Amino acid sequence: STLAAAFHKDGYLAYTDDILPIKIRDKIVYAQSGHQRIRLWPVSVNMLYGQEVEMPQLTSGWDKRYLELKEGDSLNHQTEPRRLLAIYCFDGAAASSNTECEISSCGPVEGFRRLVANTYRGELLGTKERADELRQLCDLLETVPIKTIAGRSDPMVLKEYILQDMSKRPLNIRQPQNSNV
Repeated sequence: STLAAAFHKDGYLAYTDDILPIKIRDKIVYAQSGHQRIRLWPVSVNMLYGQEVEMPQLTSGWDKRYLELKEGDSLNHQTEPRRLLAIYCFDGAAASSNTECEISSCGPVEGFRRLVANTYRGELLGTKERADELRQLCDLLETVPIKTIAGRSDPMVLKEYILQDMSKRPLNIRQPQNSNV
């Protein structure tokens, strides 16, 4: 959520802060719109926006806040599917070099393992639906690179490393509000 808010704060389109629905058409993977809110703990609100910014409470009795993403406002929330260019998985391990953060590509087996581990509520699917989901994950692996991020968890640092990594791709997404995610 904090990383999604860090990108959003810099003018990038927000699709979700948690679960990203995808659609595969003609072997191209598209990101679908998720929640219309970025949910943040107060420490994240303070880190990104400062203590003076007050965001609405998500629900009473819970200190989590939210940033409302308005439908149809291109600066806030994207509702049209966009081509998915990469998936970044957090490793949680320290970077092995002297850098703050390392991004590395996953091989097909490791990428598949990470995708399966992060699918949502797979235990609720029947055998046929689960088989369909696994086939879609294989299609996703053929076209979208899966990468791991190790190192610092500061969202502003991670955002810069991700942008630097994405700038190495043939499609340039450095500019906010382009046609890719």
